[in-house]
Amino acid sequence: MGNSSGTQVMITRQEVAKNLGISTRTVRRWEQKGWLSSFKIGNIVRYRKTEVDKLVESLMADLRP
Repeated sequence: MGNSSGTQVMITRQEVAKNLGISTRTVRRWEQKGWLSSFKIGNIVRYRKTEVDKLVESLMADLRP
């Protein structure tokens, strides 16, 4: 989710996993499948919160009858 200044909120792989109740390995798999983009600087990996939210919405929509 962006804030009023237009910057993106970036979260760690661990934060994605904890917030969604999944493993960091699952987050990594989503990235490998191209479902989620990451940004890497050295050993630091971050994800856009808006992109994570969109992916979750899409996955939930697939589960609806």
